[in-house]
Order: sequence, then structure tokens, then C-alpha cells
Amino acid sequence: MMVLGGGTLAQASTAAFGNTDRACLASFQKPETGLARKSVETTINNKKSSSEIKTFARSVDGFKPSAKGRQLGLAHSRFAYNLRIQLASKRIEGRRCFGVRKVGVELALVRSEIFIDKKYRPGSCAYKAILAHEREHVAINERVWDQYSKHIEAEVARLAADIKPFYGSRSDKASKMVSERLSRELKPLLDQVNETRAEENSRIDSEKSYREVRARCVHW
Repeated sequence: MMVLGGGTLAQASTAAFGNTDRACLASFQKPETGLARKSVETTINNKKSSSEIKTFARSVDGFKPSAKGRQLGLAHSRFAYNLRIQLASKRIEGRRCFGVRKVGVELALVRSEIFIDKKYRPGSCAYKAILAHEREHVAINERVWDQYSKHIEAEVARLAADIKPFYGSRSDKASKMVSERLSRELKPLLDQVNETRAEENSRIDSEKSYREVRARCVHW
């Protein structure tokens, strides 16, 4: 069996922005935005028993058992994102007016690990069959993020442009406020990514799929 391991994307609470006026708003410039991707190599863990894999699977956020029985394998992928905010400030009648100048978003695959029940040794038919199934899940997770990357980049650009200049007292506090607002407003799209991942993975996590995997080998 396989379970979808996922990295949940925690969102910060939003904070109210400072006030503004025509003079501050007049300093608005469309922010520069960009997206970067980072990834890690998938590792294979053949050291855990079926029960140990199941225990780990249950500790993964969002895990829902797809079938009863022994846990033969697991593909655990964890994604994260990071926002980099650059502000510009201008003094207007003794007050600091902040505007968003650059927003960079980094999407990172921070963990990709395949677990295979240690009962099945490398090179055996069962090992190869389980590994092939788990690699399908790894491919699904990466494909979904590839599909959504452009959408996320476009959404960041749109949301950043919606943040108009505002008055504030400190640059670090202003950056935090912008980051929290963007995180909150990105949440629906990021939730959609995880929902799509779960849906795509569930299509190959079925009794029919498991029977097909078992049919590849004689000895289990």
C-alpha cells in the first residue's frame, strides 16, 4: 500500500495595514515578482517493517488510510514555500510610507522519501513492484506542483500589485504585515494544490491498483 505524505503549508494570521493618503499612494510602483523552484533527490528507506511504516504514515499530516492490511510501502513528499519581501520607503511629512518593490516566492520539495517494507530486499520482484508503485506517487506530486507553478507565480504578482503604499513605523514590521497578507491570500490556491495532489494520488491507491501490483510477483 501507499500513502500520500504531504507537507502542509502553514499560513500566518493577517495583520491590519497602516493608513495611507494620496501622497503615499502616489509613490506606488508595480512590484517585481518572481518564482524559484528547489528540489531534493528521492531517497529509498528499506529499514522499516510494515508496522513501522504504518506508524510513520499515521504521523504524517493529512494521512488517510486507503485500504486495510499490511503497509508495504509509502511515498512521502513534503513541500514548502517561502516569501521574500523587499520594500521601499519614503518620508512624507515626517511619516514613513512603505511600498512593495519586490516579492520572490520559493517553492521547495524539502523531502522525498520512499519507504519499502524491509521484508522485501532490493532486487526482489516484490521490492521492484512496490518501488515502481511508489515512484508513481512521487511523479504525481512533482507533476502537480509543476502544473501549478505558473498559477502561483501569476497569483503572487496579482496580489503584490494589490498592496498599495501605506504608512508604518518600522520596516521589519511592515515586511511582516505584507508577508502575512500574501500568505493568507495565497492559501486558497495552495489548498487547491494539495487537494489536487490528494485526488491524483487516490486514483492509483485503490484495491484494483493494489491487486495489479501484487499480480506482478508470485512471492509476497
